[in-house]
Amino acid sequence: MKLGLAAAVLLLVGLSVACVAPGDVAEAPAGTQEANSGDASGDALPAADLDAPEEVDEPAPAPPSGRVAHAWVEPEIDRDAVTIPLDVVQNAGHVHFSLPVEDEALDYLGYMLDGTFYVRAAVCPSCGSQGLLHGGTMLVCHSCSTMFDFVTGEADDEESASFPQGLLPYGVADALLSMSSAELVESYERTAAGEDTLFEVEVETPPDDEDEDTSWPRCCAR
Repeated sequence: MKLGLAAAVLLLVGLSVACVAPGDVAEAPAGTQEANSGDASGDALPAADLDAPEEVDEPAPAPPSGRVAHAWVEPEIDRDAVTIPLDVVQNAGHVHFSLPVEDEALDYLGYMLDGTFYVRAAVCPSCGSQGLLHGGTMLVCHSCSTMFDFVTGEADDEESASFPQGLLPYGVADALLSMSSAELVESYERTAAGEDTLFEVEVETPPDDEDEDTSWPRCCAR
């Protein structure tokens, strides 16, 4: 009887030691050691779900109210001829372009209005600041906020200087708008200087005829 009881005790002890033996501990499969947060099933999440969310490109901000977005064009320069594509001006409504002169670049603003192309030096005739803007209904200086009429170039108040009177000549051929480089430079300089007229008009006086009879009364020769 005692022998049977002792054998039973030894058998129980052996079984308990076997349950805690290190060699009997099952190893977890590779890839399941990390916490599976957010998955109620306990299954491992795919690797793509653990990556940072992709960034979504935000749309470009709209231009401020009352202003039209800039449209820049690269002019073609051949000696004195400066040309820009006609369809770009027509589609954009207005364009900005630069004319390299020695070690600087002169900026201009061109726009179509009732079939006429207007070119203004992108410099304020009132405060001299560079950066004339197309405001949708008028030209606007970004520095002093003076507004100018599209057609006449007149300032919106009497205290501010207006654009010089006159238009820059241009031509249209082969779907290109062409201007003179020399006239563009002169228009910029006269605008920046606050001149009254865009170009000086030379009035030619007829030469005196020394042989002309100016006596009175004149005698009609037969």
